[in-house]
Amino acid sequence: MKKYDELYELNKVPDSVLLKLSQQEVGELKSLVDELQYKIEELTKQIQAQTDSFQEACRKCDKETRKEIRREELYKNALLRNTQQQNRIRQMRTNNDLILVQCSKLERRIAELEQELRKYKQ
Repeated sequence: MKKYDELYELNKVPDSVLLKLSQQEVGELKSLVDELQYKIEELTKQIQAQTDSFQEACRKCDKETRKEIRREELYKNALLRNTQQQNRIRQMRTNNDLILVQCSKLERRIAELEQELRKYKQ
């Protein structure tokens, strides 16, 4: 056992060296933590910038979509008014033709009555 004790004594590292090594390792780990926190902050900023950009694109897209929908609604309303006006014009033409027919009948009746009046005058 004496031999084992001698080897143990030779391999034993002083506490001050162990403390120094552990402090160095803690410092390295703190540095690594700081570096990772910095990377997290940078990635968070990038994500926020991309999110803002995406939201702006969505707002712009929404504006364009609303404009396009409004344009389509106006076009459909214009087509509807045009169709209604064309129907009204057709109806007015039909009424105009009927009035012309009635005028023609009245003119013939007036001509007939004038002829009869001449017969009675003679």
